Amino acid sequence: QLQHLDNLPPLLDSLLVTARAQDPDVASREPRLLQVLTLTDLGRWREAREPLTHAEALFAPLRKDRRYSARAFAFARAHWALAADELAQAQESVDEARAIVMATAPREDPAWHRIHHLQARVHLAQGRAAEALGDAEEALTRSRGWAIEPEASMTVAEDLLLRSQARHALGERDTARADATAAQRHAQAAAGADHPLVARARSESLR
Repeated sequence: QLQHLDNLPPLLDSLLVTARAQDPDVASREPRLLQVLTLTDLGRWREAREPLTHAEALFAPLRKDRRYSARAFAFARAHWALAADELAQAQESVDEARAIVMATAPREDPAWHRIHHLQARVHLAQGRAAEALGDAEEALTRSRGWAIEPEASMTVAEDLLLRSQARHALGERDTARADATAAQRHAQAAAGADHPLVARARSESLR
């Protein structure tokens, strides 16, 4: 969340080498997903295709059995697909995550926050601002409910920024700017003024 990403790829490569010396399937699952997420967040989503393909194979048995842990793959693939502008695949991944969590966890499970956040992003990318606002509201309610620091949460900041974007798309400029300003405040308090989310929120507040 602090976005110190530049040094992560070589560290993950080293972790995968160590994992292969143990149980290659089990130990490699999470590092592969971290590779996907890190490369995607660095803007290198094309490079993330390879670890995503590897992760898909590693998670295949868990996905087939609808195991709770398989949700992590669905979340990572949705995040990648949004960056790659593969919106149909992003929606398919959100639907898969929702089906897994519905079958394996209660409505209070933290995974529901991620589902609503990703669904809002997909709706927004599809131009469905009203639907995006509804899911952003639900994600924000959940993140505020379990934030350790009520005024310094990166998760709350991300949800506020997402709601701001949905409100801008609906023409609700005043409330959108208020959300963006609040997102900037949260992100700066949680991670410092240099965090990329601070700049993104500031830019959104000036629209």
